[in-house]
Amino acid sequence: MDELSFTQPKMYKVIRNHPPALTVYQNKLLESAQVTKEDIERIQNKVNSILNEELLASKDYGKTRDFEECWQISHSPSRNF
Repeated sequence: MDELSFTQPKMYKVIRNHPPALTVYQNKLLESAQVTKEDIERIQNKVNSILNEELLASKDYGKTRDFEECWQISHSPSRNF
């Protein structure tokens, strides 16, 4: 595999040192006084709560049976062409 930080060191140094897009966006919103720090924290907590709920729900997700019969007749390819 190609190690991009080796083949493109200058570009990946810039990328590594650049703040995450979320941080840039939050700072712009704060600077424009569209939201407060408390608003951002409340939104982040709400999003994290939703993501955690969905993660927990995904652990109980059952396997779907759609197209199961189709996959049973499908065979793996042979290495002998």
